[in-house]
Amino acid sequence: MNSYNNRENLKFNFNVRNNFQFLIDDYNFEFVKEDFTFVRYETDQLFVNIYHGRLSYELGFECGLKSKGEDSRFRLNTILRGLIGDTHNKQTFYQASNKEAVANCLSKISDIVKKYCFSLLRAEDLAFVKVDRASADEGQELTEKYTLGFVREQAEQAWRNKEYKKVRSLYKTIEEKLSYIELKRLKYADNYLGSKSSDFVDIKK
Repeated sequence: MNSYNNRENLKFNFNVRNNFQFLIDDYNFEFVKEDFTFVRYETDQLFVNIYHGRLSYELGFECGLKSKGEDSRFRLNTILRGLIGDTHNKQTFYQASNKEAVANCLSKISDIVKKYCFSLLRAEDLAFVKVDRASADEGQELTEKYTLGFVREQAEQAWRNKEYKKVRSLYKTIEEKLSYIELKRLKYADNYLGSKSSDFVDIKK
């Protein structure tokens, strides 16, 4: 059943057609492409992709502007964040590897899209502005996450090596994000060094 050759048995595309008929009936989308893991709808302005990951078995919904190409597509979580807020608490990650679960998950995704994504499906400019902003915020948060991870890793190593100048300089760059233990380490480094600003070092070293 896990072979791609047997994905037809999961009835993914059949269930997409059943659950997303409203795209055609209510928003004038046209059905343009399908296989056992991917279905696509289009209007003059928009495209919608609904997919079932070939290896991950993740089920997902994407929407984007045709004029901006495939790189403009937004996934469901980003869409909801833009349209109803970043604390929407709606489940957006679905994974299924049997026929019943695929049908159930697609029904849930369809219900969410119907209820919350109507302005995007009507290609309203403001909806895309909001979702684009949400996408930019996610990118910034991801960058910050990796930056914080780098700083924390470097500071941890400096702490082990008793390089207290570097410990302090690193932690000062993310002081508002420090954990209780990291704040204790920063305080120790401050006390050890006497809080001399001239001791600042480049975090990339």
